[in-house]
This record gives sequence, C-alpha cells and structure tokens, in this order.
Amino acid sequence: MSKSRIRFALIALLAAAGPLQQAHAGPWKKHLDPITGEGGSRPWLRTLIHMHSLQSHDACDKKPIKDGVPNERCLEDFRRGLCQEHVDLVFITEHRDTLTSISLAETIPVRDDDRLLLEAGTVVGTEHTCPDGHKLTMYIGAENQMMSLGLTRHPDVLPGKDLEQTYNDLSPEAAQNFREAGAIVAMSHAEEEKKSVEQMRAIKPELIEAYNLHANLMQDVYPKRKYGQALKTLLKALSFMSNPLSQSDLIFHSFFKENDKALTKWGQLATDMEVTGIAGTDSHQNAINLKMWDGERVDSYRRTIRWFSNWVRLPVSPTRTQALEALKHGKSMIVIETLGDPVGFDFTATSSKGEHAMGDRIEWQNVAEGGLDLHVKLPRSNPSSVRARILKATGSGWVTVAESADANLDFKVTEPGAYRSELWMKPKHLKRHLIGNWHLIKPMPWVYSNPIYVR
Repeated sequence: MSKSRIRFALIALLAAAGPLQQAHAGPWKKHLDPITGEGGSRPWLRTLIHMHSLQSHDACDKKPIKDGVPNERCLEDFRRGLCQEHVDLVFITEHRDTLTSISLAETIPVRDDDRLLLEAGTVVGTEHTCPDGHKLTMYIGAENQMMSLGLTRHPDVLPGKDLEQTYNDLSPEAAQNFREAGAIVAMSHAEEEKKSVEQMRAIKPELIEAYNLHANLMQDVYPKRKYGQALKTLLKALSFMSNPLSQSDLIFHSFFKENDKALTKWGQLATDMEVTGIAGTDSHQNAINLKMWDGERVDSYRRTIRWFSNWVRLPVSPTRTQALEALKHGKSMIVIETLGDPVGFDFTATSSKGEHAMGDRIEWQNVAEGGLDLHVKLPRSNPSSVRARILKATGSGWVTVAESADANLDFKVTEPGAYRSELWMKPKHLKRHLIGNWHLIKPMPWVYSNPIYVR
C-alpha cells in the first residue's frame, strides 16, 4: 500500500473515532474551574454580559417557546452550560418583542431550585445552586439598540412611543429612562456605523462592547458585497470542523478577530469620559446546529460560554448594586479563556498618594510633581510567550506607549490621559490540541484591562 493510501486510511480511521479524538492530546480543560487566587481567595467573579434565553424570539434555533410551552431542552442547555463553566454572574439581555409582553421578573428563567433575589419586594434576579455547589447569580436586562443591565422594572414609556419602541430607542432620553428603572447602560454592537462617537458621547453609556461574538462572525460572514471574504471565513470553519485531531472548543481560534471599530470608538470616548470595556457573548444557541467531533453542536451555550468572559472584582454573591457599581467603575477585564487562566494579572498605578487600581480616576495636578507610574503584573503562570502592552486613548483610538515580552511592565506617565493594558499570547502550549491547525498558533489577545484615568 502506498504512503498516501496509508495516510488516507489513518485519517479515515480517526474520523470514524468521533468523540475519541481527544485521547491523543492529553488533558484538555473542557470545563473552566472557579476563579481562585492565593490561599483559595476569590479575587474575581466570572461574568457574562449579553446573554439570550427563552424570552428572545431568535434564541434556541428560533423556537424558544412553542405554542406557549417553553423549550425546556434548550433552557437546560443554557443552565447546564453556565454551571459547567462555573460562571458566577450573568446579565440576561432579552429582546424587546417578547420582553414587553410579560412582567420583567418572567425574563429570568426561574426553576423550583432557584432562590429569588428581591429588592423592596420586587424580583430583580435569582440565585441558582449548581450540582457541584457552585452559586450562579442572574440579573435582568435587555438588548435592543442599547443594553440595559440590572433592570428592576420596565422603563417608563417615552412620549409618543409604546413600550417596545421605548426599549428600542437610541437616545440620551432612553438611556436616562433605563437608569431610572435601576439599570446601567451598555452600548452593544458599538461597531455599527449608526452608533457614532458623537451619539455615544451624548448617551454617556457606562459600558461599551469592545468585543462581540456575533459581530466577529458578521463582519466576515455578512459583509456588504464581500462574498470572497465570507467564503474564506466559511472555509476556515469547515476546515477546522473536518479535522478530528484538533480540540473542538478551539474552533474559536479559527475565526477570532478583534473588533477594531469598537476598540477605536472606545479609545475615542475614553479621551474625555469614563467608559468600561466589556465582551459580549451574545449567545442564542441558534446559529450553527451542526455537531463537532466531541458530539456537541458548534454554537452550544456551553461552548460559547467557554471561550471568554468578563472578570469582575466583586465579593462572592454580590448584590445587584455592587455588581453594577463594579462594572460602572471599570473594576473588570476581558479574558479570552481558551488561552488559560490569568489569575495574578493586575494593572495598577503608584504615586505619592498611594496605589491606584484599574478603573480609578487620578487628578493629574495632585500627582504630577511626585510622578505617576503604571504597572502591569503578569499572571502567576504563563503557559506560552506573553507580551504586555500599555495603551493610551487618543482621538484616533488606542496607541501603544510601552511594551515588554515575558516580563512585568512599568511606565512613567508624563501627561494626563486614559491608560489601559493588554496581554497578548502566542499559544504554543495549545500545539498538541491543534494538530492539523498549527497555523492558529499566532499572537492573539489574552486580556484587555480597563483604563486608569489620569485627568
């Protein structure tokens, strides 16, 4: 038998093995562990923002509810995925068409084993205890033209509009209306042209999506008149899916792309206002109902949850107010979790006034004489080569002002501005999990911190 026929026979045999494809690569952490620091502390809570469940018409293959009966199988996928990946906090963000026809409390997929979270007798969220004892908190929200996170009631109906139009309004009045209903405002899909920097400055969102999963796919799969790029992206995904030798969860690496437009707008906004950057999972379990080699559909809730999240500095089981305040004040970072666990990472500043944390505002006139230094501390465990960056917000976006390879990074601030940090990684440690896809071993972002503001 020729070498080519032997090679073909081996590939066919591996393909037939299906779920057994992981045996060659050694252990892969299919499910994320709870975030723990030194001494078992919980310095961060794994937080998902922009999640769709049964009250979004396009969730669950566009069949979240049929003839008034909830899609319990899809809901179980949703809840199981959150528990398997040890998510601590979820802001559910449903669409307006279903949201406006029910009470706000009904947007939370509550089941008998959940504990209702109340404020002044009103349901504002729920706490679920996972099979392994992990606690998961869910809060109420909506996603239309903007996201309103942590609502305690429906917003007041705006003049000349109905409730559905009120939820879908994109104006400073609508944003303030959401705040009066208990929420903070996030600019979802910031890459969209209709959401200009000038408009966002008027709205003053507390948060902006610096990355959105659907936007990542749509900019390639649905670009205007760019069918060649769409085909190229599709072929990349199909090529990964056809390979039984690569870890299925890492299909994310085959299409991940930074959201350059959203990142640029975030930097432009940060020159004169404080706005927290977040990653939007935007998961519906409705996009690609095809099974991969591990037996799980491509876009399962569990898989999309596994890819990335927002790490927020919060106590365990925070109140709604505590969670919103931490996000509003930038006590969070975006983490690509397929690359590993960045516990130990920190971005701080020191001056004669003491130490300043991510999200803090520092008055330049109070520290200019004694000086201000920024510090990037690498995680306690770096699985591959890591590059640290410090970036400054400018009128054209973010500009790198300092960089280091495989070392902590310090930078002396010489002028006011908004400064944030990034970690980039070339994931060589994933080589054994990407057999046949080694072209994906290339630098990609691991952590986006939020800024420290020097005004």
